Amino acid sequence: MTERDELHMLKNMKAPMAALLLFATSLSARGVRNSDFRTATPAELAMQSVPFAPGVPAVVLNWIQRRDDVAMYESEYLRIKVLAPEGKKYGDVEIPYISQWTGAVAFEARLTRPDGTIIPFTGKTYDKLAVRFGGIRVMVKTFSIPDVQPGSIIEYCSEVGLRYTPMHYTFTLQRDLPVLSAMLWIHPVNDPWLIDYRRLPQDVKKTKTRDTFQLDIQNIPPFEAEPYSLPDRELKAVAHFFYTDRDLKLDTFWLDKGRAWTPIIEDFISGDVAPIHEAAQQAIALATTPEEKLRKLYAVAQRIRNLDYESDKTEAEEKRLRENRSAQDVLRNGYGHSIEITRLFIALARSAGFEAHAVCIGSRRDGFFTKTLPSASQLDDEVALVRLDGKEIAIDAGTPMAPFATLAWQKAPVPGLKLQKKRDPEWIETPGLDATCARVVHKVALRVAGDAIKGKATVTYQGQDALVRRLEHYADDDAATKKSFEESVKSLFPEGTTVTLSNISGVRTIDPAIVAELDLNLPNSASFVGSRIMLPMSVFRATVRNPFAATQRKSGVYFRFPYTEDDAVTLEIPPGYSVETMPTTTEVLGGAIVYRNHYDMDDNSVHFTRHLEVNTVYIAVDKYPALRSIYSKIASADQEQIVLRKTAKVSK
Repeated sequence: MTERDELHMLKNMKAPMAALLLFATSLSARGVRNSDFRTATPAELAMQSVPFAPGVPAVVLNWIQRRDDVAMYESEYLRIKVLAPEGKKYGDVEIPYISQWTGAVAFEARLTRPDGTIIPFTGKTYDKLAVRFGGIRVMVKTFSIPDVQPGSIIEYCSEVGLRYTPMHYTFTLQRDLPVLSAMLWIHPVNDPWLIDYRRLPQDVKKTKTRDTFQLDIQNIPPFEAEPYSLPDRELKAVAHFFYTDRDLKLDTFWLDKGRAWTPIIEDFISGDVAPIHEAAQQAIALATTPEEKLRKLYAVAQRIRNLDYESDKTEAEEKRLRENRSAQDVLRNGYGHSIEITRLFIALARSAGFEAHAVCIGSRRDGFFTKTLPSASQLDDEVALVRLDGKEIAIDAGTPMAPFATLAWQKAPVPGLKLQKKRDPEWIETPGLDATCARVVHKVALRVAGDAIKGKATVTYQGQDALVRRLEHYADDDAATKKSFEESVKSLFPEGTTVTLSNISGVRTIDPAIVAELDLNLPNSASFVGSRIMLPMSVFRATVRNPFAATQRKSGVYFRFPYTEDDAVTLEIPPGYSVETMPTTTEVLGGAIVYRNHYDMDDNSVHFTRHLEVNTVYIAVDKYPALRSIYSKIASADQEQIVLRKTAKVSK
């Protein structure tokens, strides 16, 4: 199994799952090596705080990660001192594993009470399904250590056996708690191998013998997540381990990999061409222009079942799936993984006379490609590059329901190797994104009903916003999809708001927009004081917390993709009321960030429009003060209120 095969098997999993892959290569466990367990010292029992991380609810006293590719096991030992009541939650332990690859998870746990008494854990454990994706089941073994109190020390060690040795793996060396002492120990199966470190603290000791490597670190600060941060992998301290060739040359590593992949991928694309040609000709029979032909071929690829996004197959169903060894197999079987569907599309395009190439890309879903890291698994996805009317366009056939010539956000802009049969691979960058790539539109009609505000809303999601939601609900039924959309809209309003989805369209199609129609009951959005009614017209934003209110920030601001928000709100003026105060128009021009709102009225209604445009993906941390100022002005404008005053009694 190659590095890219491993990533192909695990890629496209939802973000929470990435954190669960700690033991992704485990097969069987054989008992815990509990020699790491230790008796608490008087100083540890008396500890009440951490000087370099004041106010934390708990602290990791010891954290040991072991990886033995010779004995084929991986283990983790964790020892946590609880400092405050909020830290008692660390007594609830979850150990993830993959059921097909792990016979069992061996573990041992115990509690040291504040008085030093040691209580071994003898309670029940439970195994539950965390995620099922593309035939892979990620399970979690859970248990709760009882009687955890401030002053207690929690200890547990888990171990799993390894089925195979991957070419590259990454160790995270930072947690959400401060770590006083950490050790990483690796026993490689053979030479040569390399270690690459990122963002390690200063106090580090590295010990390398002929057979093993050990990293000892002291006083690791806690990782603090910030709103709109870069992926955790780009911010936490990590160590990359990878096996290499003896003649490794960094300057030619990627081109050498591309040369090796080209015949493999070309063999897949160029198998039995007769069925592919027949399908292509049938698809384009009525098309009259090159673009129309390419769209027809894209539609054929999009109709293929995408196994990477399915989550509900039984084991029996998974066993019935046949392996795809060529584009013809994908077409015949009617299903495939994302990169297989992309290769089918390339085969169809070539059969119809188009010049088409596979491009191995580095997705930015969980991190960013680094050319100086010689790990082939970084180029973990593929798109097609097709020449249309003299220009090359990137096609994302492997993402279900992606509109034609639209790349999923994590694939743009990213570096990629364009593979060519008779020429060396060539570096390219996929097309960038701008604020037109994603748009959310809220249209709302409100009225005063007693002491509440009620109304109807239409929410339209376009571009990347629509695609993200389609993929989130790809395997959901209609009831789950409806509930999710209702909760998403409800989260924008004050507590007590009722949101009812009356209709939704576009979730299961490739259409450019998802349209949701909702009934709103907003009992807490307006203030009724005497003869006045006061409410913000920016009803979808007024209670949303400013993500950049903090005065300081440690890292840059990262948006997954640029976007545009447009709101149009109409409030019906109730009989007997008139507008006493109406806010003035606000405009905030911040370069890549533009905000405008506008108020006007007629005899019966007040009208409000709001436009926010974020036309960037990344803002460096030194620009944060300016960004904070911009969003402070936006938040103030969103919270401004219109005041209605009762001017006359309404005749019954």
